[in-house]
Amino acid sequence: MSVTATVLFLLVVFAAFTLQSMTGFGGPLVAMPICILLASIDDAKAVLGVLAWITAVVVVLQTWRDINKKELLRIVVGMFVGMFLGVRLYNAAPKSLLLTVFGIVVLCVALKNLLVKRVWAIPDFLRYIMLLLAGLMQGLFLSGGSFLIMYAQQTFKDKNEFRATSSGVWAVTNAYMVAKQAASGMYSAANLPLLCMSLAVALVSVWAGGKLQAKLPRETFIKITNYVLLAAGVILLINSRG
Repeated sequence: MSVTATVLFLLVVFAAFTLQSMTGFGGPLVAMPICILLASIDDAKAVLGVLAWITAVVVVLQTWRDINKKELLRIVVGMFVGMFLGVRLYNAAPKSLLLTVFGIVVLCVALKNLLVKRVWAIPDFLRYIMLLLAGLMQGLFLSGGSFLIMYAQQTFKDKNEFRATSSGVWAVTNAYMVAKQAASGMYSAANLPLLCMSLAVALVSVWAGGKLQAKLPRETFIKITNYVLLAAGVILLINSRG
């Protein structure tokens, strides 16, 4: 990676994991589409997996009293089924096809968040499908937050409970993903410097997110994030077609 690409990668990490710290979701979902364009898809996935795991653990240690243990278990079990399928698909399918699908999903998530403000009640069986899809996207691109939020909106009424429980989900699921990635040889001397720099930036973002949570309107930050996702989805689709 060039110096410019590395700096941009670190800036994306800071912005994305500040959002993650503020809300309990969105870090890899925001970072992955852009980081894929700055580094290889394997390096981006390897680095962001570690960051998502460690930053989630930090938030869990700060907010563990607010975790809904029953829902945490339900979500993790549902997502692990989808993650198993996602990991296998990632290893089998052409990367260009996966990038195209990812770009479409990112675009749909951004447009849904920007254009659809109302939260509709959905039946239980659809909520569980959301968990399976969250796991699938987590296994593919560490980006299950878009579907988990649809489940969580129907489940959590308290924002602290939502943030804490979501962070618990990412602490568990990303521990599994990091272990799988390590076993497949995705961590190497080549991406270690980028991982170390990104980790330092991500830990600062956890502190920044905690401060901003009380000062910056959550809706403003989310709106900016969705415009970034919209642009990233378009770029991903263009890039996947060579």
